[in-house]
Amino acid sequence: MEDNGFKSDYNCYCLAAKTFMEEPDRLLNIVRPILDADENSDKREEAKDFSNLMKSLEKIYGTQYPEIEKQIKYFRYFHVVREESQYLWETLFYYVRQCVKRINIILLGDVNYEVGVANLFYRELLEAMDRGKLNEADKEKINRRNEKFPLAMKVWDASKLLIFKTNGDVLKGVSGSVGISVGRVCVINSPEEFYKMKKGDILVCHFTDPEWTPLFKLASAVVADTGSALSHAAIVAREFNIPAVLGVGFATTKLKDGDTIEVDGNTGIVKGC
Repeated sequence: MEDNGFKSDYNCYCLAAKTFMEEPDRLLNIVRPILDADENSDKREEAKDFSNLMKSLEKIYGTQYPEIEKQIKYFRYFHVVREESQYLWETLFYYVRQCVKRINIILLGDVNYEVGVANLFYRELLEAMDRGKLNEADKEKINRRNEKFPLAMKVWDASKLLIFKTNGDVLKGVSGSVGISVGRVCVINSPEEFYKMKKGDILVCHFTDPEWTPLFKLASAVVADTGSALSHAAIVAREFNIPAVLGVGFATTKLKDGDTIEVDGNTGIVKGC
């Protein structure tokens, strides 16, 4: 916790994210899939696969191999650097949330800023802070925006049905990792639902970030509403050698737990069986 306490669930969402320090029980959600998988076996296979890959590249590229090996080392190194830089903004976001929470306490008398000052635009919040209190117009805006938020989410979900390609039980997305897999759907909307995932399930989600990586040890394929070939879900799926179709748009809305589907990572097509 001392080394990774600022790690967040929705790390790109400044006000919505929560760190391990804020929700320490979330660690159990991450540990459980790891315990359900053979961690030691996975590490041995990973090391073996990488070693075999490098040997194959050496045979293929001959005298060019040293330069290729150097570039691969660079890529692996900067992947770690990227994760470390992400941790920096997660740390910053934590302190931003503490500031916003304190502002909410001062202006509204409670800590629940997500239904409070988070409903004000930046300039509106600055003006309220300059006054030292919320005026009636501010309070009316907060109440109105809170009331309209559920409707906005419904409109957003409905709009995805119109934008993204579908043909009955066939969903179209972007190929993130090749291969074909048939399996049982497990829809995961948040880390709190990690416990639902069983070995061989097809992970269906909005998106993934590093906190979701343990689920890939159990998944036979991945389908995500968002993403592309360079998104987290695609990269990790390729590392685990499982099919992935991304940018489907509304997989979490159309597919249900227990559905049997085929994920074709070669063509970017997901269809019912």
